[in-house]
Amino acid sequence: MKYEIWKLPLSNPNKFMGSQYRKGPVKIEDYVMVYSGKTGDTMGNRRILEMLFDKFNNDHPADYHSSSMSVSDLVCTINDNNNERTWWYVDDIGFEKVEV
Repeated sequence: MKYEIWKLPLSNPNKFMGSQYRKGPVKIEDYVMVYSGKTGDTMGNRRILEMLFDKFNNDHPADYHSSSMSVSDLVCTINDNNNERTWWYVDDIGFEKVEV
């Protein structure tokens, strides 16, 4: 499965806001993609999200040059078979599936 990490710029008022405090819907045009990669696993989305959260907080890839994964970031998981994209908002606790 492929994935992308997206972040809001520091100037955005929703930066570091949990979903209960977010002002308005998630708009992809507010975000910047900071990394993309591929997992060798076919595990479910939730397990991949937890693995990515750990990776981008504790063991950054050598070519990753951004801050740790934080509340308000987006993770896009991309199915290898049909390129279906699923968007996940990094929340205070866990991840919220969102439409962008």
